[in-house]
Amino acid sequence: MNRGIYIWLLVFSLLTGCYKEKITSISDSVQINSSYSLPIGEIKYQVNDYFEALDTITFPLPDSVSFNDTLYPNVLHVIEKTEFKQFDFANLGGNPDKIKSITIRMLIKNGFPTEAGAQVYFTDNLTITDSLFNGGIEHVSAGFIGDNGRVTEPSITLRDIVLSQQMLHNLGNYQNIRIKGEVLTTRPDMDIVKFYSDYELTIHIGIRVEMDFNINEL
Repeated sequence: MNRGIYIWLLVFSLLTGCYKEKITSISDSVQINSSYSLPIGEIKYQVNDYFEALDTITFPLPDSVSFNDTLYPNVLHVIEKTEFKQFDFANLGGNPDKIKSITIRMLIKNGFPTEAGAQVYFTDNLTITDSLFNGGIEHVSAGFIGDNGRVTEPSITLRDIVLSQQMLHNLGNYQNIRIKGEVLTTRPDMDIVKFYSDYELTIHIGIRVEMDFNINEL
């Protein structure tokens, strides 16, 4: 972050702050707390290639799935896909010591009729360094299904995750984000789940950075 952005944050803080009529103390420094948000990107997952690689069948098998109203044998119960987003965390605030906290916001829209999941990894080039969800995959509810078996509305999951002190310490090593999405092809209350080619799982990722710095250091 360059000097111009620091100055802008200072002006914004002064304009939006509270004016005090009585000054009870004078300091030779001004400590500023400010924050800003940045989009990291959006990932969309479709699983059409899985169904298109299967042979059609004419009658239901114990493990069958419907794709565009055609029956297929269901070989996989979980379909996984991985995408990368380039994002160099070392450039977030100039001096990493001035970063007070970082919050990752994830908005997940599941347009599939089955449960989905997501995990985010921070990578040093292509080597996984840390994962966002320590408990493993973040599970997402299935989309809402109408009487005809089609999804009428996606489920929406919003998560804010504050990075740990260890992850803040490793911040300079994070150069990419690896996003793993997974979609189930079965659900316990349906014998055959209907999938259509316009279904997708969408993952939006943003970041909020809170800074703590002294104006004398500008």
